[in-house]
Amino acid sequence: MIADAVKHVGGARVSVTALMGPGVDPHLYKASEGDVARLARADLIFYNGLHLEGKMVEIFEQMKRRKPTFAVADGVDPGRLIHSEKFASSHDPHIWFDVRIWQPVVMYIRDVLARLDPKHAEIYRENAAAYLQELEALDRYVRSRIAEIPPQRRVLITAHDAFEYFGRAYGLEVHGLQGISTASEAGTADVQRLADFIVQRKIPAVFVETSV
Repeated sequence: MIADAVKHVGGARVSVTALMGPGVDPHLYKASEGDVARLARADLIFYNGLHLEGKMVEIFEQMKRRKPTFAVADGVDPGRLIHSEKFASSHDPHIWFDVRIWQPVVMYIRDVLARLDPKHAEIYRENAAAYLQELEALDRYVRSRIAEIPPQRRVLITAHDAFEYFGRAYGLEVHGLQGISTASEAGTADVQRLADFIVQRKIPAVFVETSV
């Protein structure tokens, strides 16, 4: 998600490498020697900043002392973050699931690139403006589709509790088997409790994550 935003804002001015591709669980991801080498060669590093990449926090802290390294969550108003005492950062890190929270992240990336490369600042502003319009259209689309679901049926069952921002933004009741991080393990009682809930509410579909 971060790499995608940087590509949209940076355009042809940046070459973006994402250490974690689709289907990779960031909570459990461990940096390889190759990853550390790529970070060392990078001119600029963006990461989540709310302990999403739990096993890479120390590496990012080290990189901050060597080169421009930015946590994109710094662009979000703390008052809009979902608090969780069960997670390392005390906040749910899955901020991209609310488009209106992710838009300030795009603006933050825009401002960082413009500050570090002022000669091409206008390009970053234009690219960001176009991308923000796409996100605005996406937000309207999601709201229109959710509105088609009867209110009492707006329940989302997922493998782990990563969709609270999505649920809050779009009016869905969210239930996950695991906690905010996939590092937590679900017990037999958790499975039974969720199964009972699915039966009681007659939930027709369950969404399973490929990386969990």
